[in-house]
Amino acid sequence: MVGAGPGPSATPAVVTGGTRGIGRAIAGALAVRGVPVFLTGKDPERVARAVASLREAGGRADGVALDLADPEVANRLVRAVDAAVGTPHAVILNAGVARAGRFERLGPGELSETLRVNLEAPVAIARAFLPGLLEAGHGHLIFLGSGAADFPPPRLAAYASTKAALRALAASLDLELRERGIRASVVEPIFVRTELGRRPGEATPPLESVARRHPRFVIEPGVVAERVVRLIDRPRPRVSVPAWWGALRVLGLLGSPIVRRALTLAPPRRPADDGPAFSWRE
Repeated sequence: MVGAGPGPSATPAVVTGGTRGIGRAIAGALAVRGVPVFLTGKDPERVARAVASLREAGGRADGVALDLADPEVANRLVRAVDAAVGTPHAVILNAGVARAGRFERLGPGELSETLRVNLEAPVAIARAFLPGLLEAGHGHLIFLGSGAADFPPPRLAAYASTKAALRALAASLDLELRERGIRASVVEPIFVRTELGRRPGEATPPLESVARRHPRFVIEPGVVAERVVRLIDRPRPRVSVPAWWGALRVLGLLGSPIVRRALTLAPPRRPADDGPAFSWRE
C-alpha cells in the first residue's frame, strides 16, 4: 500500500486535545498498543493528569499545555514533540471548539476563536509537522471532522463550516502527499457521548436527549478511538463513525425530513432564549 508507512506501534503519535473526550480515548487506545503518545490540552493540570494516567497504565506518554488560539502554537508544538519523542508517524488533530447560538448573536471574538482553533490551527500544525514527516518518508495526518459537515445543524454554523473545510483539506492533502509516503484522513463521527453541549449548570448535555430517543445513534469515545487506530494501519481519506452514517450519505438520505427530525440534537428552545446554547473548548 503506497504511503501506508509503519504500523501504529512503530513510531510516536501526537494527539491534540488529548486530555478528555475523544482525544483522551485516542491517546489511551494508542498507549495500550505500545505507541509513545504526546498529547496536548489547554489546561496544564488536565495535561499532567492525563500523562500520569497513561504512564500508570504502562504506556509511554508526554504532553504539553498549549492554547490552539495562539498563533505560534504550531511551531511550539513541533519543538516540544521533537524534544520529547522525535518525529511522529501519526499527527491526530482532534482539539476543537464549539459555540452554539444564533449566528448574529455570536461576537466577532467567538467566531474568530472557532475559526482559529478548528481550522487555522490544524492547518498550521499539519504544515509545521510536514517537513519532518517528508524527511522520514512516512506519516499520517488525521483530522477529526464531524457528521455536521453533512448535516449542518442550526445554531452551529461556524462549527459545521470548519468541519466541512477539514474534509476538503484532508482530501486534497491525501492526493498531494500519498506518493511521497504521507497519508491524510478525516474521521467524521456524528453523536459521541462527551462533554460537548453541556450548558452551564446542567447535569447532562443535550446529546442525552438523542440517546434517550435513539440509543443506537449515540456512541462512546472509545468507538471513535478504535476506528482511528485501525485507520493508522489501513489509511483511507475519509471515515464515518458509525459506518451507517456513511451509508446514509451514499444513499442520499441525509436531506430527508424524516432523517432530519430523527437526528435533532437539542430539545426545542424557548423563543426568548437567544443566548448561546452551549460553549465547549479543548
